[in-house]
Amino acid sequence: MTWRLIAGLTVGLVLVWALGSPAVGAASDGAVRLQAKVDGRAVRGVGSNNAIKVGDRPQADLRLTVTNGTKATLKLQQVRLEGTALGVTFLSYDAVVPISIEAGERKTLEVTLPIRDIKNQTIGLVPSSIGLYDTDGDRVAAQSFTLDVDGTLSSIFGVLGLVIGLFTGSTMLFNLWLVLRRRLPPNRISRGLRFAIPGAGLGLMICVTLAGFRVVAPYPSTWPPLVLVPTVLAFVLGFLSPGALTLEEDEIDVAMRDKRLSTAGST
Repeated sequence: MTWRLIAGLTVGLVLVWALGSPAVGAASDGAVRLQAKVDGRAVRGVGSNNAIKVGDRPQADLRLTVTNGTKATLKLQQVRLEGTALGVTFLSYDAVVPISIEAGERKTLEVTLPIRDIKNQTIGLVPSSIGLYDTDGDRVAAQSFTLDVDGTLSSIFGVLGLVIGLFTGSTMLFNLWLVLRRRLPPNRISRGLRFAIPGAGLGLMICVTLAGFRVVAPYPSTWPPLVLVPTVLAFVLGFLSPGALTLEEDEIDVAMRDKRLSTAGST
């Protein structure tokens, strides 16, 4: 029964992740095609191992080649550079580009985005995208890639990692103290959930650390399993941990302690 429950929980979490994770690296939405460059580098195919570095200059120079493959005039209003990690948007920079592109026409735009505060937003590898928006505010084309932000530990992403680390460490130590004192809840599910919380925190810390040390970016297809695995393992550990002592166990412990004391006294 125990292992069926654990297996069911694991399969359920995997299905939730698989169905809920968005696709990464889409080159365009619809029939409008976008080819983008950031500071002279094409963003197509840029991942964790060759991320585009930003943050050492107060601006980012974008070169956008837009092809209108529709049968109607495309009226663009805005270009946006976004960076999202762990389901949270840490970077968002916009520029107004009021331009019309006729059906079948191709145009190239030169855009300069001010990113002076990017060092205070995040650090390390960030899954990012450049999107084009029309006059109705709808995104008509986008390209996904990876940025390497030359930020600091005092950035929002860095502070978030420190907070998660402190919370995870303190919760793990508290749970260990409860195990040693035999004060965990008597219900196994409650014990498992109590351990699953720092397990999830550990997974998030792994994601933040890998991004900060520029190993791998927290892509939507990467960070959920990195959080899922330690969460499930921690739940299993809590599920199998001993609960609170019962009255009978307390009496047995007292009797054994008295017996050891009497034996030691007689010798």
